Amino acid sequence: MAERLIWDYVYAYDPVPQQTPEFNKLHKYYENLHLERLTTTKCTKCEKISWPPRSVCPECMSDEMSWVDLPEEGSIIVVTVQESGAFPGFQAPLIFAMLQFGDIRFIGKLIDVELSQLAPGKKVRLKVETQYDGRVLPAFTLTGN
Repeated sequence: MAERLIWDYVYAYDPVPQQTPEFNKLHKYYENLHLERLTTTKCTKCEKISWPPRSVCPECMSDEMSWVDLPEEGSIIVVTVQESGAFPGFQAPLIFAMLQFGDIRFIGKLIDVELSQLAPGKKVRLKVETQYDGRVLPAFTLTGN
């Protein structure tokens, strides 16, 4: 019975958004992740590239958006570790970093790395994480450079 309650909790407080056209206007982002492509939106009117992906441009309020690929390689700006409070289904400790891909900066989860390997300026690439139910989340790992 306790196991059932845990999964009910995960379902009620799902940290993984619905990734289909029926539930998410930006489902193309997840489709691209399935193809191991890190993408975001670009306004076709003012050419503003937004992160996270958006359906309306925050600069000019146009809803004419297109999808663009971010660079394949990014870099670490700063790293932090979350040692407690992970959502059910995620193993602590979780390693996060402020990342830079081109002109875009965002916080991303790092996987398959040792904390001692990480430093500002180290190069990372996308490594898609597939969840228990087939949905995908972006994660990042060192490039080896």
